[in-house]
Amino acid sequence: MPDRPQSERTMIEIRDVTRSYGAFKALDNASLAIKEGEFFSLLGPSGCGKTTLLRMIAGFDNPTSGSIAVDGQPMEGIPANRRPTNMVFQSYAIFPHLNVEQNVAYGLKARGQRGARVGQRVERMLDMVQLGGFRDRLPRLIRRADQLVLRAVRRSRDARNVVVDDVREARPEGSPHVRRPGESDQCAEHSQRQPGAEPVVVKALVP
Repeated sequence: MPDRPQSERTMIEIRDVTRSYGAFKALDNASLAIKEGEFFSLLGPSGCGKTTLLRMIAGFDNPTSGSIAVDGQPMEGIPANRRPTNMVFQSYAIFPHLNVEQNVAYGLKARGQRGARVGQRVERMLDMVQLGGFRDRLPRLIRRADQLVLRAVRRSRDARNVVVDDVREARPEGSPHVRRPGESDQCAEHSQRQPGAEPVVVKALVP
């Protein structure tokens, strides 16, 4: 499938954002713009402000100063559940007794969707993140990185939404529960090709 061309439309704009906790500045005067169709990664050591920035984009924290806009809409005062974003934390919070397909369907049904449309959307969403081949598996039978992706999909209101993805890759090489090097990027790039998706991936590489 050919890559979707990047446009000049700005989907996420961070302008002069600072987040202070008393005298400590977790983020200091950060500015960036993410274009429609762009695959954007934040890479840096622990404590440099990556997760702080993600939390503010997703609506779980507020800037001390500066502004954040998504698709041209200022996010000031908009709660996390009203924003077109999803943030995945290290706690997976998925139902262990439901298989992959049922976990995603639960999220859609909880938002009031019913009937054949649920099955169709589940299929589309799982295919987007390359989990379609695991639809019948219980969460404990898929890799931890895939569990992280599953949680993001289950929380998503729409498969095309902006995905704010906090990925930590620090597992022994060859572990059966970890995506191999590059797989997380491939998954995000696959999502990127879908209309309206701008995945943001943060990798905190720790020993």
